[in-house]
This record gives sequence, C-alpha cells and structure tokens, in this order.
Amino acid sequence: MKENHPWYSVVSLSGVYEEYPFDEKEAEKIDCRDLPGTNCYCDDEARRILLQRLPRLSESRFHLLDSGNYHYLSALWISRIQEPFRLIVFDNHTDMQPPAFGGLLSCGGWLAASIEENLFLEDVILIGPDEDSFLQTDELFRKKVRFISKEALSDVRMHAEDPDKSLITLLDHAMEAQDHKKNPVYISIDKDILSSEEMFTTWSQGDLTVSELLLMTEHILDTLQKEKTALLGADICGEPDPDQSLWIPKSREINQRLLALFHERE
Repeated sequence: MKENHPWYSVVSLSGVYEEYPFDEKEAEKIDCRDLPGTNCYCDDEARRILLQRLPRLSESRFHLLDSGNYHYLSALWISRIQEPFRLIVFDNHTDMQPPAFGGLLSCGGWLAASIEENLFLEDVILIGPDEDSFLQTDELFRKKVRFISKEALSDVRMHAEDPDKSLITLLDHAMEAQDHKKNPVYISIDKDILSSEEMFTTWSQGDLTVSELLLMTEHILDTLQKEKTALLGADICGEPDPDQSLWIPKSREINQRLLALFHERE
C-alpha cells in the first residue's frame, strides 16, 4: 500500500453508500453509479471499465463491494493475483451457477468462473450454502472446494456443548489441506450468510449470527498470522437496498467490525 493512500476502497454501484459517512483518509470511494451493465450481471464493457477503475491490490487490499448483486467484483480483484492462492468465501449461496445470459460474469456464478478461469486459484473454502445447493453444482467445481454447509453450522449451534469451539474445529478441518496450507489467502464475505434477524440483504439469507461471523473471521486471520501465511486481501458485500434505511446503520456497524479485524493485519 502506498504511503498516505486510503487503506480500503468502497465501490459504489447501487447508491447505498451515499448514506454512509466515510473518512477520506481511510477509504477511497469509487463511484460507478454511472456505469450500465452491472446489476447482477457484468457485461464486457462494464468489466473493462471496472478493471480500469478498481485500484490495484498493492494500493488497497480491502474492499466494500455494495450489495450481493455485485459480488462478482471479487472475481475481478482476484484475477489480478499472480501467485498460487487460496480463496475463503462466506456466502449463503454457492455462487457456482452457470450464467443465464451467454457467459456473462454474474453475482451467482463468479466463483465458478474463477475456479474455471483463474489459473492461480488452487483451493476454495466455501462456508454457508445448504448441502442440496452445493450438490447441484458442477462436480468439476466441487472437486476444488472444501465445504462447510449451512446444516453443519446449524448443528453446531443447536447441539454442540461448546458451539464456539466446534465452529473453530470446523474451520480448522477445512483449512488443513496440506497441499495448499501455506498458500496466501484472499477472503470474501457476503453478509447474506447472516440471519435476517441480524441483517437484511437483497438475497435469501443464512442463519449465522454476527458474533459467529466475527469469531470465524478472526480465527482465520489468527491462523494465517500464526502460520506466517500472507493475507492478500478481503472484500465485504451484502449491503441492503438504499431504501432500507433502518438497516443501513447495522450494516455499517458490521462492516466496521470486520474491517477492524482486517486493519489489524494491514
């Protein structure tokens, strides 16, 4: 990161961030509201322009990506990584669905596209979707993914004697693949993994609590630090619609708590 450069970036597409106060010394706001061809799907022209506008990872490793409609921005950022790496994704959906419109990059298929196209992406840990959704994805994609299902997370919450410890055990098991354990890591978080009681997003939601999400994220970061494994970057999406004003302060609070964990590793 350049000296005196903001340490994280904010990509504004829906307009929701117009309701968020940002410190310009900390956050670089990238206004892309003028750009057509971006909502849920990213057409070729929008992709070209976005790649021009998004800062390099060397300038900004952490990013806010607006609502889940724009989760495909993760694929654009990790396409710039030029070394073997692992990707850890928190999401209520697999994001491994084939696009409905000819090969366009989409919020529901960006992970499949990355697995298929990104030669440096060696290992994916996917946390949150239900088992049926995962089993409906292409077997070739599933082979590259270590999966923690919604059912496994719920079982821990309902039945484990020490739920926090059991969550950590699930994570450790997913991260222990020896072939990729030392590869640097990129983390992508969609807040639709949270329950609708904790957060309101534009997509169907999971059952995770904010405390559980923070616990798991912090444990991942602590593990990377302990094993001297680099954190290449991270992003957060899952903002509410701009007209959901009651949820905007809550969403901003969750962002700030997650960003604080990442900033400790900056």
